Amino acid sequence: MKPGAGRILVALAAVGVIGGVVASQLEFRADLSFVFPDEVSERTHFLTDRLSDRSAQGTFLMAIEGGGKEGRQTLSLEFSRALNATGAFDRVVNGAGVVTPDGFEYLFDNRYLMGPSWNSDEEFSVIYIGDSLRTSLTLLSTSPGQLLRRYLPVDPTGRGRTILAALAPVSRPDSQGGVWVTRDGERALIVARARTENFDLDRQAALLGEIRRIFAALPGADNHALLIAGPPGFAVATRDRIQTDVRILSGVSVLLILLLAWGGFRRPMLVVLLGLPMAIGVLAGLAAVQAVFGFVHGITLAFGACLVGIAIDYPLHVLAHAAKDGNTAQSARTIWPTLGLSAITTVAAFVPFMLADFPGLAQVGLFVAAGLVAAVLSGRFLFPLLCPIVTHFPLSDSLIERFRRLAPKLRWPLIVLPFVALTVLALRWDSVWETDLLALSPIPRDMVMLDRDLRSGLGAPDVRYLIAVRGKNAEEVLLRQEELRPLLLTLRDGEDIAAWRMVADLLPSIAEQQRRQAGLPDSDDLRRRLAEAVAGTAFRSEAFDPFLADVERMRTAAPVTFDAMAAGEAGDLVEPWLTSRTGEFTGVVMLSGIGDPAMVAAAIADAGLPGAEFIDLKHEADRLVQSFLDSSILWLLVSLLAVQIVLYTGLRRVKEVARVMGPVLISLTATLGLLAALDIPVSVFHVLSLILVAGLGMDYGLFFSRHGNEGTVTFRATILCNLTTASVFFVMAFSSIPILHGIGLTVAVGSFLALVANAAFARSAE
Repeated sequence: MKPGAGRILVALAAVGVIGGVVASQLEFRADLSFVFPDEVSERTHFLTDRLSDRSAQGTFLMAIEGGGKEGRQTLSLEFSRALNATGAFDRVVNGAGVVTPDGFEYLFDNRYLMGPSWNSDEEFSVIYIGDSLRTSLTLLSTSPGQLLRRYLPVDPTGRGRTILAALAPVSRPDSQGGVWVTRDGERALIVARARTENFDLDRQAALLGEIRRIFAALPGADNHALLIAGPPGFAVATRDRIQTDVRILSGVSVLLILLLAWGGFRRPMLVVLLGLPMAIGVLAGLAAVQAVFGFVHGITLAFGACLVGIAIDYPLHVLAHAAKDGNTAQSARTIWPTLGLSAITTVAAFVPFMLADFPGLAQVGLFVAAGLVAAVLSGRFLFPLLCPIVTHFPLSDSLIERFRRLAPKLRWPLIVLPFVALTVLALRWDSVWETDLLALSPIPRDMVMLDRDLRSGLGAPDVRYLIAVRGKNAEEVLLRQEELRPLLLTLRDGEDIAAWRMVADLLPSIAEQQRRQAGLPDSDDLRRRLAEAVAGTAFRSEAFDPFLADVERMRTAAPVTFDAMAAGEAGDLVEPWLTSRTGEFTGVVMLSGIGDPAMVAAAIADAGLPGAEFIDLKHEADRLVQSFLDSSILWLLVSLLAVQIVLYTGLRRVKEVARVMGPVLISLTATLGLLAALDIPVSVFHVLSLILVAGLGMDYGLFFSRHGNEGTVTFRATILCNLTTASVFFVMAFSSIPILHGIGLTVAVGSFLALVANAAFARSAE
């Protein structure tokens, strides 16, 4: 009797509709928040803030390569104008200054209140004004002369130029024809910062596509290539690559299963029915994570492919044990106690992760737990309903019998194997664990290298070392940064640091601004000094009346506050450097050119400055990854304990628990030892993969323990399950994404070892 086509169509349609609803509600993320704990230290907050800074998330780093030098320069100028014309960007820069024209006007209007400190006796002395005028007279004949002619009447001392010089980065990109280029001159560089309101991943992808379309439409673009990096490019490329890899790998895996089904069952439709519990499990996992967390991380989605390798075992067990009479419903009822216990133990292994401090671990735990519950229930009740009869089963009895006879001979090698693995782990212990934050990222390596190249070409500073200055409000932070300045000068004079950057260098405290205002001369005094300075030059003193009025305005104006500047045209110059969180304000002092970090840290600590703390972001990143790994290992041990409790509850005999767990422990230690022997650092994703291995091993062990007397039937079922699982994860090992590659390799090897170990110690082999 063939399964009713109507029931199959209804089931497929229902799963399709549910899938569409779930997909429409998903919010996808592809950043490093996966490894961030719920509660972090103040130091770690700086790392997370740097990685999740809103303005940085909208920054595109782009390069034009190919063609000739003049062609790249022309294309860079036209491309920048076209991007600006879209209105989608706050700023597009390809060779201009570090501040927008509006931002400079804001600084210029407050130039004597802001920027580097000045001495009244020098800044407004007759000698200084006269020297500045003579310098300006010389500059009037140069290319910037037109701009200087505009500002000279209101700024004869050149204070505006001083402000611009203070804003200039320590290292800046090379320039050709007014366009930024890399050191070798082979790429033209462009930085574009998008408007970040509602800047979700879909909008980033749409804007990325628009950028490429604009470039492709420019004359001469055919002979050039546009390279794009930066956080938006990372996020979109990561999502696309994960989705592409998952589609390809899932397609290849399904093809292998289809070939197996066709070769054994002679029914292509069976592969669709085998896939239903998997699909239902993935949808249940996605829906649960989205409902609880409000988003699904890309790494969690990657683990969805792992669910395929486990969930397919459930309908396969039903088919295998229906080989005698072909009745899948009876088979499902017969093996349900074992199948249910297998699923419960695997779920129990992941439930503890839902309690982890790291949302990433909690997401994986919830995803797999919810997915497996849905998959096993589908395998138990839905699959027999859609496929009530099976008349043929793959794998010949002679092949299975040869494997059964060989398996017991492997017992002693398998007993020795864990000790060999532990020896390898002990010898390589220092290099066993992966503590590089970048290694946990799903961002493609080629994009990371491109981003580094472009940042290097732009002269981006090293952001590893910084000083955090905290205060109860922005004004207190500025005051404390000013107190820190003498120490920074001492460190620079001693060549312990090369440079620093902080908000107080641009925006002084209110007290400092008031001190500067007190040093500004009144109009009569300044007019007299100006007249003396102008004497003997080509300038007339009345030409500088705007200067007199401007100084008088600043002398009596209200000081510039942080809130006022942050909300104005120059806000981007201070907002990333001074932030507030939970009622506390923190200012960042970025250090560069540090020779001895330990000495600098000690100097800052010894100074006893209130609220100032030296931070090494790389150290914090390494510590965060180590904490994430430690948490994963801890929850792995808790999971194994929980599994043994569940097993004992179901089996009621310590010997039977040992029979199930023994092969699992053999496969886990052997897999770890193999990874160490191959110089593959073990990351948190390998640890999570080992839990999948444990789940598969327990599944095999339970069936050997409870159905070992069925001999060939049990061996046939476990071998077929292992073939499908190993196929899925073996294919995954070829993924271009390091995370998927690691998961695939670990589970493919571990599941095979689990099968061999269980077969060797099975009751039917005794």
